[in-house]
Amino acid sequence: MNLDAIKNSFREKKSGKLIFIIGIVGILLIFLSTLLPKSVKSSTTNGLISSEDYVASLEKKIGGMVSDIVGTKKVKVLITLNSGVEYVYANEVKQDTDKMENSQGNDKKDTQQKDSSEKKYVLVNAPSGGQVALLLTELTPKIRGVVVVCEGGENETISDNIKAAVTTALDIPSTSVCVTGISP
Repeated sequence: MNLDAIKNSFREKKSGKLIFIIGIVGILLIFLSTLLPKSVKSSTTNGLISSEDYVASLEKKIGGMVSDIVGTKKVKVLITLNSGVEYVYANEVKQDTDKMENSQGNDKKDTQQKDSSEKKYVLVNAPSGGQVALLLTELTPKIRGVVVVCEGGENETISDNIKAAVTTALDIPSTSVCVTGISP
């Protein structure tokens, strides 16, 4: 078939023309998708959150809460952690016990026991094609302390209200929270 025959068939049939245009657009979209950059990865790896992201999120939430309490946007919050995020992976434990009895006449028996155990992570297939350990749970870091600096923080009533809110929100003792005012 030559080019003129193809043109004539499209002039006669509108549906053929539409299918041809849709096909060309589809091919162009596939081609363009290969040129676009791959999606940008978030700050987490494989859906796991980092300690820095966790602290930043908490500081922002606590800062917003304190801002509502004191009625000003001049609030700074610092949160310190005891440890980072902990991940608990599934594992299987294989235990063996070997007993050995030696008889030495005169009804005297000598027994030896050897215990051994082997611990291996349970592996699953990853979307990337490799294998990764099966994550059971992610334990959030334990908070060591919180410092809140805000306007009105030197006022005992406001300070007590902020401490009560922070200790309740983070489930930490009041001795782990320090509230102070902004210096002029």
